[in-house]
Amino acid sequence: MVVLTELQQARERLREQARQAEAEMHEAVRSAMLAGAAKLREIATELAGIDHLIGTLERSGLAPAVALPRAAADADRPGAEPLQLPAVTGPVAKVIVTALAKAGPRGMSGAEVNEVVRKAGYQLDASEKSKTKLKRDGKIIHDRKAKMWYALGQFRAQPSQGETE
Repeated sequence: MVVLTELQQARERLREQARQAEAEMHEAVRSAMLAGAAKLREIATELAGIDHLIGTLERSGLAPAVALPRAAADADRPGAEPLQLPAVTGPVAKVIVTALAKAGPRGMSGAEVNEVVRKAGYQLDASEKSKTKLKRDGKIIHDRKAKMWYALGQFRAQPSQGETE
């Protein structure tokens, strides 16, 4: 009788361990699914932004006209094509687009853009509003992950290894 009781207790312990393992497995799957869904939403949002930018460029006819040199130094070398900037209205917008084009593929942080605008004699609020409008209009690009701003044609998600700017 003692052996049977011990076996029954062992069976119940193993069943409880199996229930716990199953619950842990379900929680791990649920967490992985939530993380995957969040990543998919992030990618879909970024893709929608790029699709919008492409559509804006195609509709405006600016697609071939916004090719900028790889770096500001390229604009200074003899025989280089002049820097082509997207058409913008407003003095703050012009300051921002020019600064980003000169920054080249390195881009600029939001603080750097704001500092350029401040040095040009404008307020932080004007800088933030202009960046938002330029981004919405497809004139500049913001990489949220890197927290960097780029002129059209200068954006790159990650620098290639060994690349120097």
